[in-house]
Amino acid sequence: MERNGWEGIFPTVPTSKRSSAIIDFALTHDKSYLTVEVIDEGTPDHFPILFSSPFTAAEDGFFRKTNWKLFTFFLSLVNEYWNACVYNFDEQFFFTLFSSFLASLWDRTSEYITIRKYRPPWPAYLISLARNVNKRRRKWFERCIHEQIQAWCKDKGIYTDEQSGFTPNRHLQSRILSICEDLRLTVAANNRPALLIFVDFLSAFDNMWFPALIANLVELDMPLPLIKWIYQWLQERTMSIHHGYSQSKIVKLHVGAPQ
Repeated sequence: MERNGWEGIFPTVPTSKRSSAIIDFALTHDKSYLTVEVIDEGTPDHFPILFSSPFTAAEDGFFRKTNWKLFTFFLSLVNEYWNACVYNFDEQFFFTLFSSFLASLWDRTSEYITIRKYRPPWPAYLISLARNVNKRRRKWFERCIHEQIQAWCKDKGIYTDEQSGFTPNRHLQSRILSICEDLRLTVAANNRPALLIFVDFLSAFDNMWFPALIANLVELDMPLPLIKWIYQWLQERTMSIHHGYSQSKIVKLHVGAPQ
């Protein structure tokens, strides 16, 4: 490296989150004009580093934009092949061959775009913060609309005694009695304690038909802004079951909606 004029650019602080090692660095022919900074973010393994230079790109220049999802997908397809090659080639030949493959794959999954369309990526913590803020804003707005709809339903006297437990101050007595009876029979039959978990998916996702719902709301003289919001909210709805870090298959809803 030194014979060919290469110089290493190393951070002044460790980049590993598990040790005091510096595992991220760069190589250049002249490091006098470059600055390096360790960012307090990144993966669970290491801190990323940011290199800065005083040079700017020309307006008629181009930059490479890589589709990393496509790159990773193709790499996963040939993973077994390269694992087999490790045992069939010597170390130096395999390193050269695999490096050439990565360079070719990188070129195939990239495109060159004019520098005028370049937008620097957001830091990871800002992306995470923006997602959380947008999610909370949507939930807050839904809660405001929900309160307006509840107030309208209460004024119109639409609630019935058979309404499910998702509605405040309303309970479905037959469901509760059914749960208690099942629990009593289980304990009596086995003469031992029992745990009963009731998940009422049928009530949570009913068979409501969207066009009929909108037509009924219009007939009931619901305010037009609320009807428009409900219509937009029902578009592209999906259903899935989450348990810990596991998630079921996502199913599109054409009928029914969470109560």
